[in-house]
Amino acid sequence: MQDRLNSITRLSIDHYIARLNIEHYKKMLETEIDEITRQIVMQLLAEEHANLVEAISKAIVREAEKDPEQKRGVNG
Repeated sequence: MQDRLNSITRLSIDHYIARLNIEHYKKMLETEIDEITRQIVMQLLAEEHANLVEAISKAIVREAEKDPEQKRGVNG
């Protein structure tokens, strides 16, 4: 149970940080920045989106790989 709680907490933190970073990078792109900085921010934005997708994917896989006995206990 504690491992699952830690996993959920970690996903929540990772998701929150990724969303904050994405918002920050998008705001930066709305300002007047030079082309080199714009390219760097675009790369960071793409990486942060990928990190978010990876974190969510890992959480889904962990849920799918749960012990069948735990599922049986939840379902009856």
